[in-house]
Amino acid sequence: MKLIYVAYGNVSVFSSQVVALLNHYILSDKFKEIILLFGVDYNAKVNENKLKDLDENIRVMFFKQYPQYMLIENKTIKSIAKTLKEVDKLDEYVIHIRNEVTAHYVFKAIEKIGIKNNKLLADVRGAG
Repeated sequence: MKLIYVAYGNVSVFSSQVVALLNHYILSDKFKEIILLFGVDYNAKVNENKLKDLDENIRVMFFKQYPQYMLIENKTIKSIAKTLKEVDKLDEYVIHIRNEVTAHYVFKAIEKIGIKNNKLLADVRGAG
């Protein structure tokens, strides 16, 4: 099984939760391949410091994230779609998305590029 994990880089728990989880997956041999789809603010540079503890076997791909406003959400969706197009055999991956808004964007991006991937897992934060 292969995994694409989608997360924004501007969350405070990125190192303690996202990096720790993906490194755990590598150590436990849970997935044949792991890609981190890493959202970077549209007007910022990549903060390499956030990725320093990530296992070297995890492939990192970047997309631009824009403010979460309905009028401009299509910019983030296009950026995600452009990045996902670079993944060979995308339909072979489970796509785990860190929050429900990003899940909506990823779903729309997958629709946009015409991939029939039904292996989406939206990780809703703060539900309960």
